[in-house]
Amino acid sequence: EISFKDIGGMNDVLAQIRDLVERPFKKYELFLKLGIEPPKGILLYGPPGCGKTFVANSISGELAIPIIKVASTEIISGVSGESEGKLRNVFLAARQQSPCILFFDEVDAITPKRDSVHKEMEKRIVSQFLSCLDELEGQIIIIGATSRPDCIDSSLRRAGRFDNEIRLRIPNESERTSILHVLTQSLKLSDLISLSSLARRTPGFVGADLKALVRE
Repeated sequence: EISFKDIGGMNDVLAQIRDLVERPFKKYELFLKLGIEPPKGILLYGPPGCGKTFVANSISGELAIPIIKVASTEIISGVSGESEGKLRNVFLAARQQSPCILFFDEVDAITPKRDSVHKEMEKRIVSQFLSCLDELEGQIIIIGATSRPDCIDSSLRRAGRFDNEIRLRIPNESERTSILHVLTQSLKLSDLISLSSLARRTPGFVGADLKALVRE
């Protein structure tokens, strides 16, 4: 229900995303004709509340394709083999739904660096994720969101996996003004309210903070 027009203050980010996702879906036959694989994975990273999930939803709306959203913490199970089974089922659902977007929120929860974890279960989950990613076929884009990119296993951050990384940063004053314009476009505001003044007085605020401000 949302698209890129519903996002403010992220013109550079949206330009990168548009370049990465539009061609694989709208010109998929071109990739097949050339014999090359289209981009498969995108890692969105930035501070909490900066809009990673919102951006993923907007890609779905912009391209008019379904999105499968997975809370990575729900994949983890205490029963041996169950977590890997959940992961396989998620990727199977994506293949059956193709074309689609498969979105993992807090992807670092299931892909920690294997040399820094002690439980075999965590290492198996990472290995299963890599295997599913490598076997993935069809018009599917995997998007992982994290606020801790340095905690992700390095094997995921290479070509053919999460080979495209996009950083969402804390917005500057003009970007905060743009975000406030989008957040208030359907509201009735007093003439005394200046969005540019509010933007000037909210350094360090991310999208979630500005949304809370507008609600107040």
